[in-house]
Amino acid sequence: MFTLPNSGGTDPDKTFVTPAALWWEQSFARSGLGYRIGQLWATNLWGTNDYYGDDRATYMNSVLGGGSGVPWIGGNRGLGAMVTLEGERGYVSLGFQDSKADQQKIDTVSFKDGRFSYLAEFGLHTSFGTGLDGTYKLTFGYVDSNGEEGKNALPAGYGLNLSGQQKISEGLAVYGFYRRSWERFAANVEQSAALGVTALEPFGWADDNLSLAAFYAKPADTQNGTLREEIGLETFWRFQLTPRLDMSPSAVLYLQPGRVEQKDPVVIFGLRLRYIL
Repeated sequence: MFTLPNSGGTDPDKTFVTPAALWWEQSFARSGLGYRIGQLWATNLWGTNDYYGDDRATYMNSVLGGGSGVPWIGGNRGLGAMVTLEGERGYVSLGFQDSKADQQKIDTVSFKDGRFSYLAEFGLHTSFGTGLDGTYKLTFGYVDSNGEEGKNALPAGYGLNLSGQQKISEGLAVYGFYRRSWERFAANVEQSAALGVTALEPFGWADDNLSLAAFYAKPADTQNGTLREEIGLETFWRFQLTPRLDMSPSAVLYLQPGRVEQKDPVVIFGLRLRYIL
Protein backbone atom coordinates (compact mmCIF):
# COMPACT_ATOMS: atom_id res chain seq x y z
CA MET A 1 0.00 0.00 0.00
CA PHE A 2 1.33 3.42 -0.98
CA THR A 3 0.02 6.55 0.71
CA LEU A 4 0.44 10.31 1.01
CA PRO A 5 0.88 10.86 4.79
CA ASN A 6 0.80 14.63 4.34
CA SER A 7 -1.64 14.70 1.42
CA GLY A 8 -2.96 18.15 0.73
CA GLY A 9 0.28 19.84 1.82
CA THR A 10 1.91 22.32 -0.52
CA ASP A 11 5.48 22.20 0.84
CA PRO A 12 7.46 19.99 -1.60
CA ASP A 13 9.63 18.76 1.30
CA LYS A 14 6.61 17.53 3.23
CA THR A 15 4.48 16.03 0.47
CA PHE A 16 5.64 12.58 -0.57
CA VAL A 17 4.45 9.10 -1.47
CA THR A 18 5.58 6.35 0.89
CA PRO A 19 5.24 2.53 0.99
CA ALA A 20 3.10 2.46 4.13
CA ALA A 21 2.44 -1.28 4.13
CA LEU A 22 4.18 -4.17 2.39
CA TRP A 23 4.04 -7.46 4.24
CA TRP A 24 3.71 -11.21 3.78
CA GLU A 25 0.71 -12.71 5.56
CA GLN A 26 0.00 -16.37 6.25
CA SER A 27 -2.88 -18.02 8.12
CA PHE A 28 -3.24 -21.62 9.22
CA ALA A 29 -7.00 -22.24 9.35
CA ARG A 30 -7.01 -25.40 11.46
CA SER A 31 -4.92 -23.98 14.29
CA GLY A 32 -6.19 -20.38 14.14
CA LEU A 33 -2.57 -19.22 13.97
CA GLY A 34 -1.40 -16.51 11.59
CA TYR A 35 1.52 -14.14 11.12
CA ARG A 36 2.61 -11.03 9.22
CA ILE A 37 6.16 -9.99 8.42
CA GLY A 38 7.41 -6.97 6.49
CA GLN A 39 6.64 -3.24 6.44
CA LEU A 40 3.87 -2.95 9.07
CA TRP A 41 1.52 -0.02 9.66
CA ALA A 42 0.68 0.07 13.36
CA THR A 43 -2.47 2.21 13.20
CA ASN A 44 -4.00 -0.19 10.65
CA LEU A 45 -3.18 -3.32 12.65
CA TRP A 46 -3.61 -2.50 16.35
CA GLY A 47 -6.71 -1.18 18.12
CA THR A 48 -8.63 -0.92 14.87
CA ASN A 49 -12.35 -0.19 14.60
CA ASP A 50 -14.86 -0.31 11.74
CA TYR A 51 -16.40 3.08 12.54
CA TYR A 52 -13.47 5.45 13.21
CA GLY A 53 -9.72 5.69 12.72
CA ASP A 54 -9.63 6.41 8.97
CA ASP A 55 -9.68 10.13 8.15
CA ARG A 56 -10.31 9.34 4.49
CA ALA A 57 -13.48 7.33 5.11
CA THR A 58 -14.78 8.22 8.59
CA TYR A 59 -14.10 11.11 10.97
CA MET A 60 -11.62 13.83 10.06
CA ASN A 61 -10.42 15.34 13.37
CA SER A 62 -7.16 13.97 14.76
CA VAL A 63 -8.68 12.22 17.79
CA LEU A 64 -11.32 10.22 15.89
CA GLY A 65 -9.54 10.04 12.55
CA GLY A 66 -6.11 9.04 13.86
CA GLY A 67 -4.57 7.38 16.89
CA SER A 68 -3.90 10.37 19.17
CA GLY A 69 -3.30 9.23 22.73
CA VAL A 70 -0.96 6.26 22.29
CA PRO A 71 2.83 6.52 21.80
CA TRP A 72 3.23 4.02 18.95
CA ILE A 73 1.46 6.23 16.37
CA GLY A 74 4.55 8.43 16.17
CA GLY A 75 6.55 6.79 13.38
CA ASN A 76 3.99 4.02 13.07
CA ARG A 77 5.32 2.45 9.84
CA GLY A 78 8.36 0.19 9.98
CA LEU A 79 9.78 -3.30 9.48
CA GLY A 80 8.56 -5.90 11.94
CA ALA A 81 6.50 -9.00 12.57
CA MET A 82 3.36 -10.03 14.42
CA VAL A 83 1.61 -13.28 15.25
CA THR A 84 -2.10 -13.84 16.01
CA LEU A 85 -3.90 -16.77 17.59
CA GLU A 86 -7.60 -16.60 16.68
CA GLY A 87 -10.38 -18.51 18.42
CA GLU A 88 -14.15 -18.62 18.11
CA ARG A 89 -14.70 -16.04 20.84
CA GLY A 90 -11.56 -13.93 20.59
CA TYR A 91 -7.89 -13.62 19.73
CA VAL A 92 -4.44 -12.69 21.02
CA SER A 93 -1.86 -10.79 18.95
CA LEU A 94 1.80 -10.09 19.74
CA GLY A 95 4.24 -8.12 17.62
CA PHE A 96 7.11 -5.71 17.25
CA GLN A 97 8.31 -3.23 14.64
CA ASP A 98 10.93 -0.55 14.09
CA SER A 99 10.01 2.48 16.24
CA LYS A 100 12.20 5.08 14.52
CA ALA A 101 12.11 4.19 10.84
CA ASP A 102 12.26 6.86 8.15
CA GLN A 103 8.58 7.27 7.23
CA GLN A 104 9.40 8.05 3.59
CA LYS A 105 10.83 4.60 2.76
CA ILE A 106 11.26 1.02 3.90
CA ASP A 107 14.12 1.63 6.32
CA THR A 108 16.41 -1.39 6.75
CA VAL A 109 19.20 0.64 8.35
CA SER A 110 17.12 1.86 11.28
CA PHE A 111 15.85 -1.68 11.95
CA LYS A 112 19.36 -2.91 12.71
CA ASP A 113 19.79 -0.81 15.89
CA GLY A 114 17.07 -2.79 17.69
CA ARG A 115 14.91 0.09 18.86
CA PHE A 116 11.39 -1.26 18.54
CA SER A 117 7.75 -0.81 19.45
CA TYR A 118 6.39 -3.90 21.22
CA LEU A 119 2.63 -4.50 21.12
CA ALA A 120 0.10 -6.95 22.51
CA GLU A 121 -3.64 -7.06 21.92
CA PHE A 122 -6.45 -9.12 23.41
CA GLY A 123 -9.76 -9.18 21.55
CA LEU A 124 -13.19 -10.54 22.46
CA HIS A 125 -16.02 -11.23 20.00
CA THR A 126 -19.47 -11.26 21.59
CA SER A 127 -23.11 -10.54 20.80
CA PHE A 128 -24.33 -10.69 24.42
CA GLY A 129 -26.86 -13.27 23.23
CA THR A 130 -28.49 -10.89 20.73
CA GLY A 131 -26.94 -12.28 17.55
CA LEU A 132 -25.56 -8.80 16.80
CA ASP A 133 -21.79 -8.53 16.27
CA GLY A 134 -19.55 -6.84 18.82
CA THR A 135 -15.77 -6.67 19.29
CA TYR A 136 -13.85 -5.39 22.31
CA LYS A 137 -10.07 -4.86 22.35
CA LEU A 138 -7.36 -4.10 24.89
CA THR A 139 -4.03 -3.05 23.37
CA PHE A 140 -0.77 -2.49 25.25
CA GLY A 141 2.39 -1.03 23.77
CA TYR A 142 5.94 -0.11 24.76
CA VAL A 143 8.15 2.11 22.56
CA ASP A 144 11.94 2.29 22.90
CA SER A 145 13.73 5.63 23.06
CA ASN A 146 15.11 6.82 19.74
CA GLY A 147 18.67 6.95 21.09
CA GLU A 148 19.23 10.58 20.14
CA GLU A 149 20.20 13.51 22.35
CA GLY A 150 19.17 17.13 22.65
CA LYS A 151 15.99 18.50 21.08
CA ASN A 152 15.58 15.41 18.86
CA ALA A 153 15.60 12.98 21.80
CA LEU A 154 12.45 10.91 22.39
CA PRO A 155 12.23 8.89 25.62
CA ALA A 156 10.91 5.37 26.00
CA GLY A 157 7.25 5.17 26.92
CA TYR A 158 4.20 2.95 27.06
CA GLY A 159 0.47 3.18 26.59
CA LEU A 160 -2.85 1.41 26.29
CA ASN A 161 -5.92 1.54 24.10
CA LEU A 162 -9.27 0.17 25.27
CA SER A 163 -11.84 0.12 22.46
CA GLY A 164 -15.10 -1.49 21.46
CA GLN A 165 -17.82 -1.60 18.83
CA GLN A 166 -21.26 -3.15 19.13
CA LYS A 167 -24.23 -3.38 16.82
CA ILE A 168 -27.47 -2.66 18.70
CA SER A 169 -29.63 -3.36 15.64
CA GLU A 170 -28.99 -4.37 12.02
CA GLY A 171 -28.69 -0.71 11.05
CA LEU A 172 -27.21 0.91 14.16
CA ALA A 173 -23.87 0.56 15.94
CA VAL A 174 -22.23 2.20 18.96
CA TYR A 175 -18.50 2.39 19.67
CA GLY A 176 -15.86 4.13 21.70
CA PHE A 177 -12.33 4.13 23.05
CA TYR A 178 -10.05 5.34 25.83
CA ARG A 179 -6.33 5.87 25.18
CA ARG A 180 -3.55 6.71 27.64
CA SER A 181 0.19 7.32 27.30
CA TRP A 182 2.96 7.44 29.90
CA GLU A 183 6.50 8.90 29.53
CA ARG A 184 6.26 9.35 25.75
CA PHE A 185 3.52 11.27 23.95
CA ALA A 186 2.65 11.35 20.26
CA ALA A 187 1.22 14.67 19.01
CA ASN A 188 1.47 15.98 22.62
CA VAL A 189 -1.62 13.97 23.69
CA GLU A 190 -1.60 12.23 27.07
CA GLN A 191 -5.16 10.94 27.07
CA SER A 192 -8.01 10.76 24.59
CA ALA A 193 -11.49 9.27 24.53
CA ALA A 194 -14.55 9.12 22.29
CA LEU A 195 -18.06 7.73 22.14
CA GLY A 196 -20.12 7.53 18.95
CA VAL A 197 -23.06 6.08 17.05
CA THR A 198 -23.45 5.19 13.37
CA ALA A 199 -26.53 4.55 11.22
CA LEU A 200 -25.33 2.03 8.64
CA GLU A 201 -28.10 2.50 6.05
CA PRO A 202 -29.83 5.79 6.92
CA PHE A 203 -33.29 6.07 5.38
CA GLY A 204 -32.70 2.71 3.73
CA TRP A 205 -29.91 3.98 1.49
CA ALA A 206 -27.50 1.07 1.06
CA ASP A 207 -23.79 1.70 1.71
CA ASP A 208 -24.39 5.16 3.22
CA ASN A 209 -23.07 6.01 6.68
CA LEU A 210 -24.42 8.70 9.04
CA SER A 211 -22.27 9.12 12.16
CA LEU A 212 -21.99 11.28 15.27
CA ALA A 213 -19.34 11.13 18.00
CA ALA A 214 -18.10 13.11 20.99
CA PHE A 215 -14.34 13.31 21.60
CA TYR A 216 -11.90 14.44 24.28
CA ALA A 217 -8.14 15.01 24.34
CA LYS A 218 -5.80 16.08 27.15
CA PRO A 219 -2.41 17.60 26.29
CA ALA A 220 0.72 16.13 27.86
CA ASP A 221 2.34 19.58 27.97
CA THR A 222 0.19 22.69 28.36
CA GLN A 223 3.04 24.81 26.92
CA ASN A 224 3.08 27.39 29.69
CA GLY A 225 -0.67 27.33 30.11
CA THR A 226 -1.54 28.03 26.47
CA LEU A 227 -3.12 24.59 25.90
CA ARG A 228 -5.97 22.83 27.71
CA GLU A 229 -8.27 19.84 27.36
CA GLU A 230 -10.12 19.75 24.05
CA ILE A 231 -13.78 18.67 23.91
CA GLY A 232 -15.95 18.46 20.82
CA LEU A 233 -18.41 16.72 18.51
CA GLU A 234 -18.12 15.59 14.90
CA THR A 235 -20.74 14.37 12.47
CA PHE A 236 -20.50 13.25 8.84
CA TRP A 237 -22.71 11.64 6.22
CA ARG A 238 -20.98 9.49 3.64
CA PHE A 239 -23.04 9.29 0.45
CA GLN A 240 -22.19 6.39 -1.86
CA LEU A 241 -22.58 8.08 -5.25
CA THR A 242 -21.27 5.17 -7.34
CA PRO A 243 -19.64 1.85 -6.42
CA ARG A 244 -16.26 3.65 -6.43
CA LEU A 245 -17.12 7.26 -5.57
CA ASP A 246 -18.45 8.65 -2.30
CA MET A 247 -18.97 12.13 -0.87
CA SER A 248 -18.91 13.08 2.82
CA PRO A 249 -20.11 16.45 4.13
CA SER A 250 -19.01 16.88 7.75
CA ALA A 251 -18.99 19.31 10.67
CA VAL A 252 -16.75 19.49 13.74
CA LEU A 253 -17.89 21.51 16.75
CA TYR A 254 -15.12 22.32 19.23
CA LEU A 255 -17.09 23.03 22.41
CA GLN A 256 -13.82 23.73 24.21
CA PRO A 257 -10.98 24.39 21.77
CA GLY A 258 -7.54 23.21 22.82
CA ARG A 259 -5.99 26.68 22.77
CA VAL A 260 -6.78 28.70 25.91
CA GLU A 261 -6.89 31.97 23.96
CA GLN A 262 -9.86 30.67 21.96
CA LYS A 263 -12.72 31.42 24.35
CA ASP A 264 -15.70 30.65 22.10
CA PRO A 265 -16.74 27.36 20.49
CA VAL A 266 -15.52 26.81 16.93
CA VAL A 267 -17.32 25.07 14.05
CA ILE A 268 -15.45 23.67 11.03
CA PHE A 269 -17.33 22.39 7.99
CA GLY A 270 -15.83 19.97 5.52
CA LEU A 271 -16.61 18.20 2.25
CA ARG A 272 -14.65 15.14 1.18
CA LEU A 273 -14.73 13.27 -2.13
CA ARG A 274 -13.15 9.81 -2.33
CA TYR A 275 -12.60 7.68 -5.42
CA ILE A 276 -11.49 4.10 -4.88
CA LEU A 277 -9.30 2.70 -7.65
